Amino acid sequence: MNQNSNVTVVRNSVGNYTLTLPGAGVNKLMVTTVTPSNGSSTPDTRLILTRITTSTRTGTSPFDTSVTVLMYDWWTGDPMDCDFEFVALERSGS
Repeated sequence: MNQNSNVTVVRNSVGNYTLTLPGAGVNKLMVTTVTPSNGSSTPDTRLILTRITTSTRTGTSPFDTSVTVLMYDWWTGDPMDCDFEFVALERSGS
């Protein structure tokens, strides 16, 4: 995470994370994506399927956004933990 980004991450269970993004302005949308990553010099050869299963926005100002990220082993479908990169882009909603 970027320092001072005000993003919180909670590990709910194996391969299940909830990210809470700070409030976006009125008439703004959050476009989100997640990618498995590995910051180690040793390559991670696992095939991991990563999904954003929910993205909700509070109905009152400051309009925080919660995102649920699930990660699975590609071959078995079992939940699995993995480092990941997350990008959220704020854009106008018109």
